[in-house]
Amino acid sequence: MTTITSSPHTEHLLAVGSYDENLRIYDARSPLKPLRTIPLGGGIWRARFHPTRPRDILVACMHDGFKIVRLDADLVDDLAGVKATDGDEGCEVVTRFDGHTSLAYGADWSRLEDEDTLVATCSFYDHNLHVWRA
Repeated sequence: MTTITSSPHTEHLLAVGSYDENLRIYDARSPLKPLRTIPLGGGIWRARFHPTRPRDILVACMHDGFKIVRLDADLVDDLAGVKATDGDEGCEVVTRFDGHTSLAYGADWSRLEDEDTLVATCSFYDHNLHVWRA
Protein backbone atom coordinates (compact mmCIF):
# COMPACT_ATOMS: atom_id res chain seq x y z
CA MET A 1 0.00 0.00 0.00
CA THR A 2 1.34 3.43 -0.97
CA THR A 3 -1.62 5.69 -0.27
CA ILE A 4 -4.89 5.61 1.63
CA THR A 5 -7.45 8.39 1.72
CA SER A 6 -10.94 8.64 3.14
CA SER A 7 -13.83 10.27 1.36
CA PRO A 8 -14.88 13.63 2.78
CA HIS A 9 -18.38 12.94 1.43
CA THR A 10 -19.21 9.29 2.17
CA GLU A 11 -18.61 7.91 5.64
CA HIS A 12 -16.49 4.74 5.70
CA LEU A 13 -15.43 5.02 2.03
CA LEU A 14 -11.67 4.58 1.46
CA ALA A 15 -9.48 4.70 -1.65
CA VAL A 16 -6.26 2.68 -1.41
CA GLY A 17 -3.43 2.60 -3.94
CA SER A 18 -0.39 0.38 -4.27
CA TYR A 19 2.54 -0.54 -6.50
CA ASP A 20 0.43 -3.25 -8.16
CA GLU A 21 -1.25 -0.58 -10.36
CA ASN A 22 -4.75 -0.96 -8.82
CA LEU A 23 -6.88 1.56 -7.00
CA ARG A 24 -9.06 -0.27 -4.50
CA ILE A 25 -12.22 1.13 -2.98
CA TYR A 26 -13.16 -0.17 0.48
CA ASP A 27 -15.88 0.10 3.05
CA ALA A 28 -13.77 0.70 6.18
CA ARG A 29 -16.21 -1.40 8.22
CA SER A 30 -15.40 -4.45 6.08
CA PRO A 31 -11.76 -4.08 4.96
CA LEU A 32 -11.02 -7.68 3.98
CA LYS A 33 -12.41 -7.40 0.44
CA PRO A 34 -12.46 -4.26 -1.72
CA LEU A 35 -15.77 -3.06 -3.15
CA ARG A 36 -14.04 -2.26 -6.44
CA THR A 37 -10.58 -2.88 -7.88
CA ILE A 38 -9.77 -0.40 -10.64
CA PRO A 39 -6.70 -1.15 -12.79
CA LEU A 40 -4.99 2.14 -13.65
CA GLY A 41 -1.45 1.22 -14.64
CA GLY A 42 1.85 2.59 -13.49
CA GLY A 43 1.63 2.03 -9.74
CA ILE A 44 -0.54 4.29 -7.60
CA TRP A 45 1.41 6.79 -5.53
CA ARG A 46 -1.28 9.28 -4.50
CA ALA A 47 -5.11 9.41 -4.47
CA ARG A 48 -7.28 12.38 -3.51
CA PHE A 49 -11.06 12.70 -3.44
CA HIS A 50 -12.47 15.84 -5.07
CA PRO A 51 -13.52 18.43 -2.45
CA THR A 52 -17.04 18.88 -3.89
CA ARG A 53 -17.66 16.11 -6.46
CA PRO A 54 -18.08 12.95 -4.37
CA ARG A 55 -17.55 10.51 -7.26
CA ASP A 56 -14.20 11.88 -8.52
CA ILE A 57 -10.75 10.78 -7.35
CA LEU A 58 -7.49 12.27 -8.61
CA VAL A 59 -4.81 9.59 -8.89
CA ALA A 60 -1.04 9.84 -9.48
CA CYS A 61 -0.08 6.70 -11.42
CA MET A 62 3.72 6.77 -11.19
CA HIS A 63 4.62 5.38 -14.64
CA ASP A 64 1.30 6.20 -16.35
CA GLY A 65 0.51 9.86 -15.65
CA PHE A 66 -2.34 11.40 -13.69
CA LYS A 67 -5.94 10.27 -13.95
CA ILE A 68 -9.32 11.26 -12.64
CA VAL A 69 -11.47 8.27 -11.84
CA ARG A 70 -15.24 8.59 -11.56
CA LEU A 71 -16.79 6.06 -9.18
CA ASP A 72 -20.18 4.55 -9.82
CA ALA A 73 -22.99 6.40 -8.05
CA ASP A 74 -23.82 3.45 -5.76
CA LEU A 75 -20.45 3.76 -4.05
CA VAL A 76 -21.08 7.31 -2.93
CA ASP A 77 -24.88 7.38 -2.56
CA ASP A 78 -25.62 4.36 -0.39
CA LEU A 79 -22.53 2.50 0.71
CA ALA A 80 -24.57 0.17 2.92
CA GLY A 81 -26.23 -1.43 -0.11
CA VAL A 82 -23.08 -1.91 -2.21
CA LYS A 83 -21.80 -5.41 -2.82
CA ALA A 84 -18.16 -6.15 -3.56
CA THR A 85 -17.37 -7.11 -7.14
CA ASP A 86 -14.23 -8.59 -8.65
CA GLY A 87 -13.73 -5.73 -11.08
CA ASP A 88 -14.14 -2.03 -11.73
CA GLU A 89 -17.87 -2.23 -12.51
CA GLY A 90 -19.30 1.25 -13.07
CA CYS A 91 -15.99 3.08 -12.51
CA GLU A 92 -14.17 4.87 -15.32
CA VAL A 93 -11.22 7.12 -16.08
CA VAL A 94 -12.77 10.41 -17.21
CA THR A 95 -9.61 12.52 -17.57
CA ARG A 96 -5.91 11.93 -17.86
CA PHE A 97 -2.92 14.27 -17.84
CA ASP A 98 0.38 13.17 -19.35
CA GLY A 99 2.23 16.50 -19.36
CA HIS A 100 5.03 15.27 -17.09
CA THR A 101 8.14 13.50 -18.35
CA SER A 102 8.96 11.83 -15.05
CA LEU A 103 7.26 9.78 -12.32
CA ALA A 104 3.74 11.04 -11.52
CA TYR A 105 4.16 11.69 -7.83
CA GLY A 106 2.14 14.43 -6.17
CA ALA A 107 -1.40 15.57 -6.90
CA ASP A 108 -4.13 17.60 -5.27
CA TRP A 109 -7.28 19.54 -6.07
CA SER A 110 -7.70 23.28 -5.69
CA ARG A 111 -10.22 24.29 -3.07
CA LEU A 112 -11.34 27.32 -5.10
CA GLU A 113 -15.03 27.41 -5.82
CA ASP A 114 -15.49 27.60 -9.55
CA GLU A 115 -16.97 25.32 -12.18
CA ASP A 116 -13.65 24.12 -13.55
CA THR A 117 -11.48 22.68 -10.83
CA LEU A 118 -7.78 23.41 -10.85
CA VAL A 119 -5.44 20.52 -10.24
CA ALA A 120 -1.78 20.74 -9.25
CA THR A 121 0.48 17.81 -10.09
CA CYS A 122 4.20 17.28 -9.72
CA SER A 123 6.72 14.79 -10.97
CA PHE A 124 9.69 13.29 -9.22
CA TYR A 125 12.94 13.39 -11.17
CA ASP A 126 12.34 16.50 -13.27
CA HIS A 127 10.93 18.54 -10.34
CA ASN A 128 8.07 19.99 -12.43
CA LEU A 129 4.78 21.37 -11.18
CA HIS A 130 1.83 21.62 -13.55
CA VAL A 131 -1.49 23.31 -12.89
CA TRP A 132 -4.36 22.21 -15.12
CA ARG A 133 -8.15 22.25 -15.30
CA ALA A 134 -10.19 19.14 -14.65
